[in-house]
Amino acid sequence: MSGFDITGPEDPAGAPDGAPGEREARVNLPGAVDAAVTHQPDWAVDSVYMAKEISFVDRRVMVNETPAPAPDPSGSPAPADGPAFRKALARVLLGKLTSTLDETHWLDHKLVELTAIVEDVDGYPAAGHRSLWRRRGRYATRPLTQVLARPETDLILLQGAPGAGKSVAMWQHAVEGLRQIVSGRNPDLPLPIYVNLRELRAKPDEINTDVLRKYIAQQTGPRGSIEIASYFAHCFTEDLRRRRVTLLLDSFDEIPAVLGSATVDKAVSPYVQTVIELVGGGGRCVVASREYKGPRAAGWTRLHILGLSSEQQESFLRGLGLGREDIGLVQPLLTDPRHGFVTELQNPLSLKLLASYVEARHTLPERPSAVFEEYVSQRLHAAVETARDTGELRRVEDFLARFAFRLTSTDGGLSVSEREYGEEIVREAGDDAAVRELLLRVVPASRLLVSAPEGRHAGRRVFFGHRRVQQYFASRHVASRPSAVAPFELVTNGRWRETAVTVLQDGSPEITGPLMAELAGVLTAEWGRYRAMEEASRREYVPIAEEFTWSSYGELVGEEGANPPPLLTPFAWSPMAVHCLELLTAAYHGQSQWPRAEIEGLVQALVDAAWRRGSVSDRKFAVDCLPLLPEPVRERYIDRAFAGGSGWIRTTALRDCATLPALTPGIRRSIRRLLITMLSERSLATESHAVDVDLRRLHGDDDLVRVRRIISWSPKAVAVICVLHALVAMAAPGAYWWRLRDQLLWWYAVPLFFFWWFQSTQPLSYGVGKSRTRLFFERVVNRTVGVEMDVLETDVLLGSLVMIAGLQAALQVALGFYEITEGHTTWGLLEITLYAPLSVCALLWGPSLLYAVRQGRSSRELSAIRLVLVVPDTMRLPDHPARALSRQTWARFAWDSLWGLLKMAVFTSPVWGTFALLYYAGGHTGHILALVLLGLLTGYFPLVVVIGLVREFRAHRRVQRAVLRGSRGGAAFVEAMFSLRDTGEAAEYVRRIRGIPGMDAEKLDRQAVRASIAYLQNRPGAKPSDPAPAGFAVTAPRRPAAWRADDALLDELGRLDEHLRAR
Repeated sequence: MSGFDITGPEDPAGAPDGAPGEREARVNLPGAVDAAVTHQPDWAVDSVYMAKEISFVDRRVMVNETPAPAPDPSGSPAPADGPAFRKALARVLLGKLTSTLDETHWLDHKLVELTAIVEDVDGYPAAGHRSLWRRRGRYATRPLTQVLARPETDLILLQGAPGAGKSVAMWQHAVEGLRQIVSGRNPDLPLPIYVNLRELRAKPDEINTDVLRKYIAQQTGPRGSIEIASYFAHCFTEDLRRRRVTLLLDSFDEIPAVLGSATVDKAVSPYVQTVIELVGGGGRCVVASREYKGPRAAGWTRLHILGLSSEQQESFLRGLGLGREDIGLVQPLLTDPRHGFVTELQNPLSLKLLASYVEARHTLPERPSAVFEEYVSQRLHAAVETARDTGELRRVEDFLARFAFRLTSTDGGLSVSEREYGEEIVREAGDDAAVRELLLRVVPASRLLVSAPEGRHAGRRVFFGHRRVQQYFASRHVASRPSAVAPFELVTNGRWRETAVTVLQDGSPEITGPLMAELAGVLTAEWGRYRAMEEASRREYVPIAEEFTWSSYGELVGEEGANPPPLLTPFAWSPMAVHCLELLTAAYHGQSQWPRAEIEGLVQALVDAAWRRGSVSDRKFAVDCLPLLPEPVRERYIDRAFAGGSGWIRTTALRDCATLPALTPGIRRSIRRLLITMLSERSLATESHAVDVDLRRLHGDDDLVRVRRIISWSPKAVAVICVLHALVAMAAPGAYWWRLRDQLLWWYAVPLFFFWWFQSTQPLSYGVGKSRTRLFFERVVNRTVGVEMDVLETDVLLGSLVMIAGLQAALQVALGFYEITEGHTTWGLLEITLYAPLSVCALLWGPSLLYAVRQGRSSRELSAIRLVLVVPDTMRLPDHPARALSRQTWARFAWDSLWGLLKMAVFTSPVWGTFALLYYAGGHTGHILALVLLGLLTGYFPLVVVIGLVREFRAHRRVQRAVLRGSRGGAAFVEAMFSLRDTGEAAEYVRRIRGIPGMDAEKLDRQAVRASIAYLQNRPGAKPSDPAPAGFAVTAPRRPAAWRADDALLDELGRLDEHLRAR
């Protein structure tokens, strides 16, 4: 489609001039798709008459002709549901889809080949809890089509920034699937049906499954096709239920009623519920939307398209034809945040426009909007046959700006009918025939505006080829006419969000000043509301439930509900504050210079209040505001986020690091500490793919992905060194397999134990997320040796390991010389040259590697050779604890170690002493008793496993029963949660509740969720003996006080709280 054709593409091309063509179906199934059915030639208007009665006259048909009656499929027989019919149907759908190429792929075919990074943001596993239950781990993959084709996913929500490639991915997935069916490569593939929801004009109180099904049928096939209508009348519902169809619903956020809504959730929920009801229990559906004003559907798999990494950017630019010189020219914009392009150019659309700009001008743009200016200029110049003066083109641009403003400011959606568009042209041109002729000639040819049929037998709708182009023109209009929209309206009304972002980014201080003043006023009011709540919560002898009614609290936080606010969390982000802070973050993330004077102090105060007095979801949103904070404060909060036990907040903070203007040395150290912490928690390997995606998006020349891989492989390397050490011992004189057993038990268990201990020391890592096994060993070591594992610092433990390894190596070297004097020359040399160094490496290689990473060694400094020699290489670091060791330290350590070993031998003597006495002094009876004891100890572990499995299955049943009770909503949700035995069950319960479609604010009381978080979060002032919140029916003998500060449960409740937050 090269433009838009108001003449009706279904009319036969051979109709005589001035005569209406016949409206007849040109597609007959089974059979080929006639090109005339789906081809849409350039838009051509011959004349325009009176403004009130506009007729577009074409040589073939008049637009205001009475439409032919719709074909009635109800009386037609059901089509034969066989391979031939499906192939023919797929051929028709493919022809229709490819004919509307400009609507989705408004640039060119190169965007179709773009691969995308996708993340399952709702599947983060609860670390440290049961792993038998199925958990969808956070993952990342490419290309996107592989994720969309997963047969086990029924409801998918695809989200991404404007221009991230959502529509491209949907279109590509549909085309590839249809081609497989048409070619016969995969005839049983579910039929992909792509539908753009931009023209769904049913209001929230009008939408239902019949309306949506009719809309899908109208938008899918060519106009006049009785066969397509018959399929939707007879086969579509059954195919959807049997999963033979995959619905691809694009542009959910562009539904007119959603675009113009002031309360997003109230407008979105009916459409989400309708999609769920249409799909039913077995259908598959993918909904693409921007995150803002998009659905927050419980129970859907949420895929988020992330920005391009540096490697993807360069690969994409090469694919667009840029040479090495041009790629080198744009590198500063890709990597240096001071230019203000870094985050914007992680978007494939903006990157494509930048490539076009550089190809045309051979220089760099000064601001992000300049690439859109160049694109518009190229399109308009290409639309005229000969060069015209700039005044004419400026007149066309002004018209497009006013037209874009009109589409944004009204409730009619992002398109208008042909008649309404004609009225816009008449209104713009007035009596000036030259201007009218200019607009009629240039605008369609530029393809800045395109059209699509409104229905099978209705007219066509006119709209901008891409929504970001419309936003560019609307922002241009607002910037040139500040009085067009009041500043408060611009920054607080959701319909102007994208326009306000662009104006804040590119507007002059005279334009942005009033907007920043209004934003500061909103944040000042938010701070005042929080202070009022904080003062009320601190008054003695006056319970907050009596001090405030819910209506007064609702006025403070901007929400409505039925319960008073929780005592320990007086802070709660209001929807207005969330909107304004998201607006500021979208406008200024990744930029080092922005007008922060009026805003920065307020943002810092609110973030601090949210971190101290808010819930876990309030903290998470505070982390999202990091780009707005000053650099030192930003470092502090990133460190706090990484140091906490919340995997949700950690992931958010790591992802948000990619939006910062630059990564300071402090932030880089924090990221390295986080990677080591994840290694100690055994989550780095399972989350490696997702972590790599986040690390690739960080700005800087340090290859943190390779650093992450080295850290992940360090335990395996330590294990290999231990095995090699044990194998070398087999060369000793008189060695036998029992010696190998002893060597493996000692030289495998001891080094790995110390390495495992070292990972969790501070400040090497954050030392959080302790497992039950670690707690057990902490108690054993504390009682036997008198060492508190959890308080021992990194330098102290590393220094101790150096001394242990040194004393051990000295002893082995001495033994090696002794073996040489005894005539065992070969073994003595091996013990001196190989066995002793391997024993040192077994103890020090892993800790030395992690210490080098913590000290900032880059991936280039961790080459293969330096990894082999990492122990002596690390000891050369100025701050290495080995450099501070003296002779007195060595002597004292030797004595303390000997004394500690004696104490351990005494404390453990009842175990090993009893076994030794029975085995060596008890004769045959003692041997039998020792073997029985050994058998009991050996059988204990399988017994523990069996008991654990039984407990898991019983817990699984308890959670299932709790979900059935809690899904009724209201107080039943909290009662069911607190009736479970432990936090692992409770976290799984909340996760399953979140996974039930339709569990929204109408069924779940958000304030009950926040009260649960306040009770479990162990805020300052809370005591373990405090009673549960009023209304919580806690059944004995459950003790929810023991659940406090459980991060996995709080994460799940926080996600649920965020989902229920009003928009």
